[in-house]
Amino acid sequence: MHRLGKTFGLILCGGLSRRMGKDKALLDYHGLPQYQWASNLLDPFCDQVLCSVSKKLEPVIQANKIVDDYDNQGPLGGMSSGFSTNNAVNWIVLSCDMPYINAEDVDLLIQDAEVPHCYALEGFINPLFSWWPKNCIQQVIDLYEQGERSPKVVFRAVGGKSIRPLSEARHRNINR
Repeated sequence: MHRLGKTFGLILCGGLSRRMGKDKALLDYHGLPQYQWASNLLDPFCDQVLCSVSKKLEPVIQANKIVDDYDNQGPLGGMSSGFSTNNAVNWIVLSCDMPYINAEDVDLLIQDAEVPHCYALEGFINPLFSWWPKNCIQQVIDLYEQGERSPKVVFRAVGGKSIRPLSEARHRNINR
């Protein structure tokens, strides 16, 4: 257990990759598939790291994983699937399409552990790299089950706060 209390990591791998045309989780930016690199990045901060994967990716992702309960429902579906595995822990979420994030970014993200946090880039929040304390996890699941599909709307609904990144370049996803 860490200074944060019991914390799990969730790597979002289940996207359709419509814009890129290939599975981002399998891209190699650091000598490893991106999902594996992201999992290694979160590992020192977490008691356990899971990859949220679509049914399509399940056979090729070689890691601790959960198959999205809500196939093709976007990142909030993957988050809700992951959070449903244990709603009594804190979660760090990282989308697999952010290969330039580093440990310093994770450490800054989790400094204030009482409320959800994510980075704001060019004025826009990005809850796909975020901290979710255990006191809001069930509310996230409930909002999803009530039909909400926007991670940004849910982040705001649970009282999330944004912070500025140390380096905006590291926070760009590979779709841009």
